Amino acid sequence: MVKLRLFAKIFACGIFICSCGIYLSGISLVTQRRVSNRDHGVDVSSTAPPEKPQLCTHKQRIKGVESACKQHGELQWHNSSQVSISSFPNLLVDDKHQLLYCGFPKAASTSWLKHFVRASGKWEKGQMSIRGKGIERYGFKHLHSLPEKEARDRLQTYRKMVVVRHPLDRLVSAWRDKLVMKDSPYRKTIGKNIIRKFRGSYNEGDLASFDEFANFVAIGFSNQHWATFRSCKPCLVRCDYISRTETVEQDSGDIMAVLGLGDHLPAIHAHRSAGLHYMETDLWQFENVSRAIYDKLLGIYQADMDIFGYGFNFSQKTAYCSLQKFTGDDCC
Repeated sequence: MVKLRLFAKIFACGIFICSCGIYLSGISLVTQRRVSNRDHGVDVSSTAPPEKPQLCTHKQRIKGVESACKQHGELQWHNSSQVSISSFPNLLVDDKHQLLYCGFPKAASTSWLKHFVRASGKWEKGQMSIRGKGIERYGFKHLHSLPEKEARDRLQTYRKMVVVRHPLDRLVSAWRDKLVMKDSPYRKTIGKNIIRKFRGSYNEGDLASFDEFANFVAIGFSNQHWATFRSCKPCLVRCDYISRTETVEQDSGDIMAVLGLGDHLPAIHAHRSAGLHYMETDLWQFENVSRAIYDKLLGIYQADMDIFGYGFNFSQKTAYCSLQKFTGDDCC
């Protein structure tokens, strides 16, 4: 009987010790998470971060753009008359909805274009691509293709929308889809050139690593799939709507309602990294990217990151979304 009581006491003590260990481990993990987020400039509540980010309103996002543009004087213009219409290569005109739309590859822009086409009633079942020269058959026009007066009238009176994505996450997506995917033509052209440049020779089947691709971009090789958002002239053309790839599902509802696109259209989805719609995500692809190369990339993309509320913690390889830097709004 005595042995049984002794065993019971030992067992109870063991449970207590294990419980304390689990509790303290939990505190440690939460503390680490707090420190991590403070490093990112993100203010986190007393426990774990919320499962979903606090979404910025369009007014908050516009305020973020305006505040950041004041810090980037090189991107500011006094008025749109100073800029040639031909300098808006990515600006599309949707006359039906009186909308000017600026989007880029790897930023959910195709998803939005398909919605506009469906709303116009010109969507063809099984249609895969609506980009390129054939886009005008769906009712879109390039602003620079219009007569000067018509283009400037639309620039002044139409509502404007831009779709953005974290530039470094977009860079990772471009590498993965264009240089890693087996059937991509970029793999046999740009990918081959990258390998020859940094390894001296190419062998059939070789893949360009992400750090090689990052180096390639850093030294000045541009392409529409990883170009900056500057051709949208965000510091000149005041957007009415800013949609993020990271939050496109949440953004799409109110934008479609305001534009009169209707509730009958399917929800917009985007291919993206799994974490940024939770405020932050790890970009492990940057693990082998040197600080020197990263700094060169910042020289290319820092303005985009500032203007649209993105950041990156290089030591932790973590991309995040917050307007806190320029407006104090901790939202995405």
